[in-house]
Amino acid sequence: RSLKKIVLDYCKLITDKGLFSLLKQASEISFFSARASNANPSQLTDSSLSLVADHCPFLKSVNFRGLSSVSDLTVVTFSKLNSLRHLDVSLTNITSQAALSLMTCTKLQTLRLDGCNGVSTPSLISLFSSLPLLSDISLAGCAVNAALIRTFV
Repeated sequence: RSLKKIVLDYCKLITDKGLFSLLKQASEISFFSARASNANPSQLTDSSLSLVADHCPFLKSVNFRGLSSVSDLTVVTFSKLNSLRHLDVSLTNITSQAALSLMTCTKLQTLRLDGCNGVSTPSLISLFSSLPLLSDISLAGCAVNAALIRTFV
């Protein structure tokens, strides 16, 4: 059996070992979601999330909203996926380094960075200028200024 979609949102009991077992059957998935919140924290670590990218090269959509273990390294690993179209890393602690790594994701259409205050305006301007297919962005709770807005008009 080949899974196409995995949703582990708010599953606070899944561990790295459990995720790794699941990934053995999931090399063809195109959608992966592991959202978390303060009320429903996740046990998944940065290394297990990187395994998702390594084992699932056909991912088109990834949602890590609120997952505290998402780091710059996680995003850099996922930026190597040629098929990535949609990414949500809102409410994580990523920085400009992670955002700039996404410049290689030329097929990216949707990017959600709500509450990612570690990403600078100059980094966002560079990133958005390099993504020709980007048509849906969300920066709720971010420090957005006029220079950033001008990149879209």
